[in-house]
Amino acid sequence: MAKSNANTEVVAAQVNGLALVTDNVPEWLQKGSNRGSENVDANDLILPRLGQIQALSPQIKKSDAQYIEGAEQGQLFNNLTGELYGNAAVFIPVLFRKEWVIFKDRKAGGGFFGAFESEKLANEEVAKLPDPDKLEVIESHNHIGFVVSPSGSRQQIVFTCTKSKIKASRKLNSLVTMAGVDRFAKAYEITSFEDKNRSGDDYWNVDVKPLGFLPQEVHTAMAEQYEVLKDMNIKVKHEDEEGGAANSKPRASAAAEQDF
Repeated sequence: MAKSNANTEVVAAQVNGLALVTDNVPEWLQKGSNRGSENVDANDLILPRLGQIQALSPQIKKSDAQYIEGAEQGQLFNNLTGELYGNAAVFIPVLFRKEWVIFKDRKAGGGFFGAFESEKLANEEVAKLPDPDKLEVIESHNHIGFVVSPSGSRQQIVFTCTKSKIKASRKLNSLVTMAGVDRFAKAYEITSFEDKNRSGDDYWNVDVKPLGFLPQEVHTAMAEQYEVLKDMNIKVKHEDEEGGAANSKPRASAAAEQDF
């Protein structure tokens, strides 16, 4: 069932007798109201990550709880909502944060063991943990911003880059610096492409290119988001470098709680 008006397309689904709007916020609702969530702060939230589907990703395994219908290798997706973006996504960066994360080797059981504001702190944590020789400290770049859908709606997300994706992260930072304006003044396209590792195995990587400057009203909205986000204790849902969910219980130190 669908109905439209001058401003938006509204899509409704029938669930247990309820006609639920599943696309945009209905006009009769006050957008931005948070009644009932007054006690929820940044410590209670997870910022979704812009994921990329690899050959071993659970999103393409039908028997896995994280399976996404229609998902294919190379596609970009929201790892919290499961929304697919295809092989390209329009991204507006707002903030950049760097951290060092600890992962256990997948052959040893895998798992995420904390995020830290410096490599030194991460290595100190590794020394305290069992089987430190099976743990790896990885530099992680987090670009916090918004994905823009074809309809123009904006969804908050983090574009996280580790290992081979660090090159794309540094390219994005260079493009932002060269523009000489606010980080959130331009939109960029993140695209998937097939790559090979040092062993010659195929995998999916990302590239970035500038699209252009934002309209003034969108830039103003992004400036408002910057003011909101810059001091927040945001956390990112971390996954391992191959796109699978970390499968051991996270152990986070005080440093991990202060960053994301």
